[in-house]
Order: sequence, then C-alpha cells, then structure tokens
Amino acid sequence: MVLTKISAKIEEMHCKKCQESIKQAISEVTGVVAVRTDSQIDVTQITYDSSILSYRDINNAVKLAGFKISYYFDNKVIKWGERINEKYPCKDLWNPW
Repeated sequence: MVLTKISAKIEEMHCKKCQESIKQAISEVTGVVAVRTDSQIDVTQITYDSSILSYRDINNAVKLAGFKISYYFDNKVIKWGERINEKYPCKDLWNPW
C-alpha cells in the first residue's frame, strides 16, 4: 500500500450539499482512504492508495458527480507509519481527519 495525499481545487463547490456530493462520490472509489472537503475555499483533500488508484480515477468520480477539478497541489507520498495531518499529530494513519 502506497498512501498519497493530494489536494484538489474543485470548481462550483458552493455549499454543504455540493461538499457532501463530492465527498460521497470520491469516498465510493475503491482505494480512497479519507476525504475532507471545504466549500468555503473549494478544496478537497484526498488520501488514497496510489498502488491501486490514480488521480484520474478520482477525477472521473468528481466528473460523474457533476463537478470539475481545476488543478491538484500538495501531492505527497505518505510513508508507512507517518502522520497524515501534522496539524493534528494525535490522529492515526487510518483516521487522519
């Protein structure tokens, strides 16, 4: 398993309903470990197993939900045992948010 965390700027994510639609669509993709969305800044953070999944699969899920990813940033491979979210280091690898 190779966990990777990316952040994606998603266009037209204006409200909580949009946020939940995107979160659900991405969460249903096999290999996604965690999803966190913020409609105020139109950004979604996704942690996924990049050994079985690519950002293209995530992009397709977002498209099917009716949204568009305009760009990705903060692509980071997470080593086994490394904390995903340094802001909250007490959170473990499988519950990063």
